[in-house]
Amino acid sequence: IVFPMLLFFTVLSEWVYHGVVLLSLLLLVLSVTVKRSSSGRSLSFRANLSSYRVALMLITCLCILSVDFPIFPRRYAKTETYGTSLMDLGVGSFVLANAIVSRQARDVSSGNWIAGVKTSAPLLLLGFIRLVTTSGVDYQVHVTEYGQHWNFFFTLAAISILTSFVNIPAKYCGILGLALLAGYQTWLVSGLNTYLLSEERGTNIISKNKEGV
Repeated sequence: IVFPMLLFFTVLSEWVYHGVVLLSLLLLVLSVTVKRSSSGRSLSFRANLSSYRVALMLITCLCILSVDFPIFPRRYAKTETYGTSLMDLGVGSFVLANAIVSRQARDVSSGNWIAGVKTSAPLLLLGFIRLVTTSGVDYQVHVTEYGQHWNFFFTLAAISILTSFVNIPAKYCGILGLALLAGYQTWLVSGLNTYLLSEERGTNIISKNKEGV
């Protein structure tokens, strides 16, 4: 599983579209010819979701470990201003995977924010460890990605804590998501976009981490 991904991210990067077509045809043939299991049931939704999360984790690890090498195509790296690349999909993909198995999606009470903080403690710990280690070794961090202090782990932790006390029924999540999307896009075209892309930063914590927040 890992080796084909590694090849398409490095030496076979120019043939990735051909590989996608070939693998799609192969999967189509297998889905038609391979018999179902003895129970007569196809793979469950949970099994498919687990496969997706495994593939997502593998792709994320490969990209993080490969991005600093010249053989890794720059078009896969995160964009600085506009556009979308493979690595730009990372955070959103993890949020999507977590949302599908969230308490709201399973129609389970979210509890209180204290429980949300406890479940998010590992993410918060990883976020602070990354912040301390990158600052301690003077590792180059692109502030245009998350800001000066924010990082990927803080984003996932913040979403987990927020959703722990904002309990919205699953049937209304789609409507709320569209409303938030429309509102955020309106805010962007009304001047927020200029603020986010500017190099000027204030002295408060929000301005220093405006991209991540």
